[in-house]
Amino acid sequence: MEKPIFTDSGTPREILLVSKKQVDVHALRELRELPQARREAKTKEIRIGAEVLKQKGRFPTRRRCQDFPCAILFLATLFAWLGFSILCVKGVASAENDDADFQDGATVDHQAGPIRHGWGLIQWAMTIHLPGFLGSMGAVITAFGLLFAIRIYPRPVIYALLLLIPILCAVGLIGIVIQMRRHEAQWYVAQFAAGCLLLFGFVYGLCTWCCWYKCIDFTAQIFEMVADSSYEYPRMILVSVLGALLVLIWCFLVSVAFTLASLKHEKDYADQNKNLTFSVGIAFSALLVLGSSVINLLCHTTYCGIFSRWYFSQDGLLLVDSLRDAATTSFGSICFGAFAAAPMKLLLYVLRSAHWSADQANSTSRAVACVLQLLISCTGDLVEYFDEWALVQCAIRGTCFCESAKATYALILCNGLGAAVLGDLLLNSLSTLGCLFCGMIGCGLGALMNSALHPAAATPVWISSLVGGVLAGGTVLRLYSSGSQAMILCWAEKSTPLHESHGFEDIHTELQAKIRESETS
Repeated sequence: MEKPIFTDSGTPREILLVSKKQVDVHALRELRELPQARREAKTKEIRIGAEVLKQKGRFPTRRRCQDFPCAILFLATLFAWLGFSILCVKGVASAENDDADFQDGATVDHQAGPIRHGWGLIQWAMTIHLPGFLGSMGAVITAFGLLFAIRIYPRPVIYALLLLIPILCAVGLIGIVIQMRRHEAQWYVAQFAAGCLLLFGFVYGLCTWCCWYKCIDFTAQIFEMVADSSYEYPRMILVSVLGALLVLIWCFLVSVAFTLASLKHEKDYADQNKNLTFSVGIAFSALLVLGSSVINLLCHTTYCGIFSRWYFSQDGLLLVDSLRDAATTSFGSICFGAFAAAPMKLLLYVLRSAHWSADQANSTSRAVACVLQLLISCTGDLVEYFDEWALVQCAIRGTCFCESAKATYALILCNGLGAAVLGDLLLNSLSTLGCLFCGMIGCGLGALMNSALHPAAATPVWISSLVGGVLAGGTVLRLYSSGSQAMILCWAEKSTPLHESHGFEDIHTELQAKIRESETS
């Protein structure tokens, strides 16, 4: 409970109990320099988060299903997609479209016999995307290789990933030089492209060394801690295997269904098509990202449950208990995160951009910024943690997504982790670069497979193998980002197990030193 205390000079203080630690809210560095209204809003969110941490214990024996409507909405979306795909298959099948409203007999049946009926059409679409599926599997194998390489050589792998973009620019320059020798007529275009690549690679490499150089050692230490922890429970790698398999199957099914839907709209309605294929493509792309995000966050929540149970030395089957909680009681919160996290983060980014250019904006831009500010104020300042950080508390306490975001917000601010620790972690950058690397490998393998089977359909295979490689590879690499987030928040809640029970004295000392340095600077 909060305790109003006054200093000798009469200045009021507000003491909150956050995970059995007394914190003076008004003395927090993140709040001191804020305007009164924003300081009160942040204080309110911290107060609610502290109450959630106090009332909701860790790893309850009985959990309630949280954010259940979001799970229903996601499942309804899946069933709607399945029904639409079945209708597309039936629509193209000539046996069911003999009337004059369909142009199937003139546009599809004369092209190839095997796609005359629904099952033959499905087989044809699956054959088209089979090389992309095999390429994505190659990306998954690459991701597992990268996963084990980080375990053995964390610092060299981190440096290699951060230098990936300059390396790709160098490869692109070599390719442009080769093309310039073949097509001398395109000399000026090639020179311009080579100059852009050279400039981008130089700027990116400079930013890497200037901005991220001091963060690499700390990130490598955190990854080493996660790797050592995973050695004690090696079966947790099954989460990445299961998640990657589900993402691969999901990407393959969505690609096949989109091929069937586009074939229906382009062939059956060729005489009255009103750009339906583009709209269907947008819908299927959103569905692809949504389903992959749910699977990814499911693996993330499971990993967080495993690492947090290991951190607090809980009894039971770590993998089974964590996967059960993530797939049942916390599944609605996972769907909520997949539905709401990305739009809210995008809205926050747009709002910050609008504030940054407010002085040079016209009245319309200021009005838009005010509307965005109103939308953000409905959720409070905890929107900054409307992401996978909140799912750590879902795995530990079984709370809903919004309560978990408030508890995460209170833990991070009251322990001084914002700028001191999270600002020095390169989780997002390394995850993005790792996914990009896996996607490129998958795209190359898919192109090789496609050239051997049916080179006529190269573009769909390249796209499906690239997207599938990025999404499935990111699911495999979840182990390090999820483990890092879970361990840091567990340490913020109770720091003693890290060095007393698990022997990570150096990490414990480094985290405390970073927080002290941030407070004194």
